Amino acid sequence: DKYGYIGATPFVFNTTLRDNITYGNRSEVDDKLILNYLEELEMFKEKDSYDLNRIIDNNELSSGQMQKMAFVRSLLAKPEILLLDEAMANLDDESKKKILEILKKQNITLINSTHDPDRFENVDSIYKIDLIEEVKIINKII
Repeated sequence: DKYGYIGATPFVFNTTLRDNITYGNRSEVDDKLILNYLEELEMFKEKDSYDLNRIIDNNELSSGQMQKMAFVRSLLAKPEILLLDEAMANLDDESKKKILEILKKQNITLINSTHDPDRFENVDSIYKIDLIEEVKIINKII
């Protein structure tokens, strides 16, 4: 319960939008909170797409929408440590900015694996991992 994970291709199931967002969450989640996050991240363009009882699947959502959904899922679970693995690779710049603003307000430790470390500010450490002849070389940058 203390860890959250968001990858480049989040899990999306053929079920309601609500069930997809609350997947793995053991506590009761208020629909208003779900909708606030979805609207803040501009998950959908059409107002009726925010119906939490609507059935969705991974063929209906773009990769960026799936990543936004995964962020909402993680934020609702309130992990202490959030592991990001190219979790913003499919997001536009405005969405990345909004997510980083939301994460900045959380009392959470982020561990972010990315090919684009320059996009992230206020980090405590950056490690670069190089693979040279099947050997991983880890260098601390900051």
